Amino acid sequence: MHYGSIVGIMRKHPQDKTGSCKFIGNQAEQVFAETMEGEGHEVAHSSMHEDCRKHIDFFLTKGGETKSYQVKSIRKFLRRNKGYNNSHALFEISKNQGKRDGTAFKTQSDFMVFFRKGEFLVFPTEGLKEVCTKYVEFDEHTGENDYENFKLKLRHSGGPKYGTKARVEELTIIPYDFLKEKLPHESYAHDLYKSYEADDRYDVERTT
Repeated sequence: MHYGSIVGIMRKHPQDKTGSCKFIGNQAEQVFAETMEGEGHEVAHSSMHEDCRKHIDFFLTKGGETKSYQVKSIRKFLRRNKGYNNSHALFEISKNQGKRDGTAFKTQSDFMVFFRKGEFLVFPTEGLKEVCTKYVEFDEHTGENDYENFKLKLRHSGGPKYGTKARVEELTIIPYDFLKEKLPHESYAHDLYKSYEADDRYDVERTT
């Protein structure tokens, strides 16, 4: 089955100036749905309420068991980066600076799916929350210009221009290799974006 109807459901973030994040995010969801159907899962898209409020994109059913999934797309961390980052997962820790109210903690999905070049990486959400709680350096900020492993980058969002309240979000990055060492995970291959240039300049080892 082709999930053409999925394209366009993902909302555009105010910081997505060109709309490319929304476009790639929609493609990621579509390809994930098709990939998992090929693995024998029955795929159902979430409702708008489940998507926006619970951060659930799909429900997959196999062998009579249904689980929920949130799909996170490949992306450039900064517009000046030469390519799409393939080495790190990006987590929204806080929607309002100082609170743990970002999707990293508020998603109600059973699993989080990271769309990398050549594969989907699937981790249990509760395990990711535990890793963030244990390893993210909540008192260490890198400012607004760049990311650093486990530390918080600030990002201004909203404001009168967008018709919403201005706020400061906090984000961090964690190497996929680190997450794979700490958590059970599954990998599913795909062929989308094989030609995209990877930018792995954030790939700094951390094993503790």
